[in-house]
Formats: sequence, C-alpha cells, structure tokens
Amino acid sequence: MLSATLASGLTRMEPMNNEPGAIQGWTDALSDLFSTAAIAGGAPIVLYPAVKTAAQALFAAMSGMSAPGAAPQKIQDGITAFWGILVSLAPSQAVFPGFVIVTPPPTLPTIAALVTSTGMASAAAGLDEAAANNMLALAIYGANLGGLATPLSGPPTVAII
Repeated sequence: MLSATLASGLTRMEPMNNEPGAIQGWTDALSDLFSTAAIAGGAPIVLYPAVKTAAQALFAAMSGMSAPGAAPQKIQDGITAFWGILVSLAPSQAVFPGFVIVTPPPTLPTIAALVTSTGMASAAAGLDEAAANNMLALAIYGANLGGLATPLSGPPTVAII
C-alpha cells in the first residue's frame, strides 16, 4: 500500500533541531510516495523530473514551519505547492506520458486541520513515534487521493495514486 511508503519516509526522519532538515524529511517522504505512484490502470509512474521540481516547490513552501503553531499550515502549503507543479507540468506530458491534464485532489485545503487533529489524536492515544507517523501518513495519503489525470485523447480521466 502506498501509504506505507509515506509512513516509512516519515519514520526515517530523524528528530530535527533545524528546520531545513525537517523540511527535507517531508520532501523525501512525499517524493518517495509520488515516485512509486501510478495512475489507475497501471499507467507510468510520475516522471522523476516532475517529482524533483515538485519537491523543490514543497521545500520552499514549507519554510517557516518551525514557528510556533505553523507546521500544519506549512505542511498543507507544501503539499499544495507540490500538486501545483504537477498541474503546471501536465500539458507538456512531463508528469505522465500521454496525459495532459492533472487535477489535484479536492481535499488539499483540509490538510492543516487533518494534521492538527491527527496529531492531537496520536497524543491522546499515547502512540509511540512509529505509530504516530503511521497514523499521520495514512491521513496525508488519504488527503492526496482524488487527484485525476486526463489523457491526451480526452476523457475518461483516471485516478492518480
């Protein structure tokens, strides 16, 4: 399951006392997820250059996440920026060969609230780091579902991830 890819990426993150290191951990985890993602029907995975460019946008958008209370919104900003790059690159077929429109999931604006509520639930349940990361990964993975790709030949669209 691809949520396990994201959970693994978050679990590999070392506790960071510096913001760039923490943001890089998030960048790596989401890049790993999209590097293994496919669209429905087994079409090609997201092309590496698109993932790399999207990861750079994610990194830039998450700057400032270490400010008190900023992390949930910055995580949302980063993931939204990541999808924004996929959307902008789609017409050149640089995301999925043969697919020219990428539509992001409609749940992107809910990620900050989702991260906050998931963190509160993890803390209330007394979860260890691995279990808390898995819970967060499942939530973020779910929020990334619903993205669509439209082929050059026109509809039908297919689900991404």
